[in-house]
Amino acid sequence: MQFKEINPYIRFFDVRSLSTGYKSELLAYDFRAFVGLAGSFYIALAGMRYRILPNTVLVVPPATPYRLCVEEGAENRFCIFNFDMGCAGSSREQSIPPQPVEEFVAAHVISSEAPDELRAPVFFEMDFRASEWAQEIAELFRSRPPLYREEAGAILKRLLTVGVRRTRDMHSTRPKLLDEIMAYIRLHYADAISNTSIAAAFQYHPNHLNRIFKKHTGMGLHAYIISYRLKMAKELLRNTDYHIDEIAYATGFATPSHFIKHFKCAFGDTPYRFRAGLGE
Repeated sequence: MQFKEINPYIRFFDVRSLSTGYKSELLAYDFRAFVGLAGSFYIALAGMRYRILPNTVLVVPPATPYRLCVEEGAENRFCIFNFDMGCAGSSREQSIPPQPVEEFVAAHVISSEAPDELRAPVFFEMDFRASEWAQEIAELFRSRPPLYREEAGAILKRLLTVGVRRTRDMHSTRPKLLDEIMAYIRLHYADAISNTSIAAAFQYHPNHLNRIFKKHTGMGLHAYIISYRLKMAKELLRNTDYHIDEIAYATGFATPSHFIKHFKCAFGDTPYRFRAGLGE
């Protein structure tokens, strides 16, 4: 399927807010799109944390583990869409609720057909149009006029088109500086690096460097450092018998409790339980 051939069929739409995050990772049976309306929360996915702010969008393909994280005291409001890229699965009007990893049945995925641009998660920021378009879809699903799904699907295609174009632009114009910073983090993640120390190493102001990094990767510099440390910690948990405290310090976390907190937020489990589960 090419991108020009997509004809989104929205199976489910809702406006939600979260007071608590998910305890474990979930997998959906169709595509999901999250559009921030107010406040903020995080979606942990593939070892990274995406901050959903107003007019930011994250598209998650089927069978992709993700988890919603809420910071204590933070308010949020967002739209969620469940959809396919075409109408092949339109005979099934109701979505199957996402399931925990251990209960997910891959054979029940409704449709995974998608253009190459949307086979992996897509995260992007927009202007006010993201929330306006989401509210248009909300009104269509509330009033349900004739052909409301078709009109809603056309609006969603506009949203996805903007996201794909911005993602392409981001990758085609990503400055060499970002590759150099990522290489620096891979070399020094176990050290006490920070936005300030990295900026000093590359002779930039920390705020300016963070803005460049976020513009081209969708996440801040500090969030990227944490995600890379967690990725390396997972490898040590899988492949060594190092104590959790040793892994925490070996991957650059200031304290074991700091490591455990970030690990649990990203993956929904403590390092101890993650390691124990590898032997099951």
